[in-house]
Amino acid sequence: MEPSIGTLLTGLLINLFWFALVLVAVFFVVRAAVTSALRRAGVITPSSAAALDREDEAHRRAIDDERRPEA
Repeated sequence: MEPSIGTLLTGLLINLFWFALVLVAVFFVVRAAVTSALRRAGVITPSSAAALDREDEAHRRAIDDERRPEA
């Protein structure tokens, strides 16, 4: 007996969900490993990390200001 279209689509959605979940997990693991390696190599120092955080915050504020309606 052949599976119905609904069963096939449900299986496909479940597989896509797990694939996306694994992909996100791999991304964060690789990102943490690269960051750790760069810190050990001295490329990322606490002061450079703080500077990057300040720069990111400035960019976020600029984007928020652009999105804010004129009053």
